[in-house]
Amino acid sequence: SSLRCAGRFTEALAVADRALAAYEVFGPQVTLVSSSVIGMVQCSVHVDAGSMEVALAYGDATRDAALLSGDPSAHGLAELVRSDALTVTGRLTDALAAARAAESTFVDLRHTAFLRWAVIQRGLVAVEAHDTAGVDAAIADLDALGRHPAELFEYSEVVLRSWQAHLRGDTAVARAMLLDTAPRLL
Repeated sequence: SSLRCAGRFTEALAVADRALAAYEVFGPQVTLVSSSVIGMVQCSVHVDAGSMEVALAYGDATRDAALLSGDPSAHGLAELVRSDALTVTGRLTDALAAARAAESTFVDLRHTAFLRWAVIQRGLVAVEAHDTAGVDAAIADLDALGRHPAELFEYSEVVLRSWQAHLRGDTAVARAMLLDTAPRLL
């Protein structure tokens, strides 16, 4: 993950590939990270690297493996990374369906932190679709959920809220939100 954040995509993929190979040989007893998490990382790294068709293939394979295993957490997370990849490729109807599938899964699991992430992703899809009502609905749903102590995806929430301000014509407010938050997130 840190290699991905540093923009060292080739190295990040090589590490993920080695981890997945070890997982396939030794199974889950040697790692706390499942093959589905590794697949999600591979999907995300390919999105960042601009290898969209490969990212979508990893996303689909990871979702399919999660469904086959019957692991709802893995399924929800796979749908989230698929939604991101689908959004970047402009397949917004599919991206929204994936975000909603993730959201439904995390509602069932009562996993508030990841549910917030799924709602944020739904809002980001709405941003790309220039669907102001969809953005407003996602933010209303986030507000109804309340804060979560982990604040794992605060940066994405700030991006969503700043887009809401921008879409309303409040570009100065949007800019201020991003500048105010950036030092805390770096």
